[in-house]
Amino acid sequence: MAHAQDVMQVTAGFLLDQVRDARQPLDLLDALISVTVTQANVEMLMRDLDLQRTYATCNAPPPDELRRPISINAVAQSLQLPFETVRRRIARLSLFGAYRSTREGVYVPELLLKAPGHRKALRSAYDRLSALYGRLLAMGELTEIDDFGPRWEGDPPLRAVGRISSEYLLRFVEPIIGELGDAVNATVWLEILRSNTEAGNGVGWEEVERRPVGISQVARRVGLPVQTVRRRVEALVAAGACARAGRGVFAPAETLRRPEFMAIAEKNRSNLERMFANLGRLGVLAAWREAIEAKVRAA
Repeated sequence: MAHAQDVMQVTAGFLLDQVRDARQPLDLLDALISVTVTQANVEMLMRDLDLQRTYATCNAPPPDELRRPISINAVAQSLQLPFETVRRRIARLSLFGAYRSTREGVYVPELLLKAPGHRKALRSAYDRLSALYGRLLAMGELTEIDDFGPRWEGDPPLRAVGRISSEYLLRFVEPIIGELGDAVNATVWLEILRSNTEAGNGVGWEEVERRPVGISQVARRVGLPVQTVRRRVEALVAAGACARAGRGVFAPAETLRRPEFMAIAEKNRSNLERMFANLGRLGVLAAWREAIEAKVRAA
């Protein structure tokens, strides 16, 4: 079994890429708000396996009457963002049909989730999550998950898998937001963490395996202005979450050894197991495992 910190670095890359796909053509804050609203809207489906299956594929988005609105205040609290920032951004995008408002709150309409761009993002997230499953198995993770359920048949359940992975995304960032202040700081820090290991073997939390990353590269990847990222990095350095090295920045191994970050890494492992157990009950893991075994036999 791998270090919990190694697992967090691997899954950070997966989630950052998921947010990147979800935000096109939105900026980072709009994307994070959209994921939070969309996930709250379908919370009822997450608790009902029959509904998950009914509205699982790309051609079966759940209708508007099944979506549970979420208040703007609840969105702001979840991401630790100012209420007015969230309200203003939701109001702006509502003019283009991205949200609809009710007395209970806002929701993302079914029509928007039928758009070609959303379908493409769902396909990308599905393929990326399948690759993550194979990588984690190779790291010795997920060995306790044996409830594969009946194998999924027919069109791939892109929407159901997207809902399950988005739930994991929000669970993943919640304790990091609590430690680092808000969702933007959390995203910038995770990108630094991910980028530090790309020049090596992509995993490893000791400093010898890490490379500093430039602020401009972090800004480009998370879709924020360089000056915004620079200010955020200064705050992260002051808090001891990052350190400077020349013109770059990195997340030191000593930071990942701190009890609060070790607790975050262990909680991430638990949330990962929860996500893949839900995928197993849906029958997705049986299909992915079969494909992995077929690839091994053919090698």
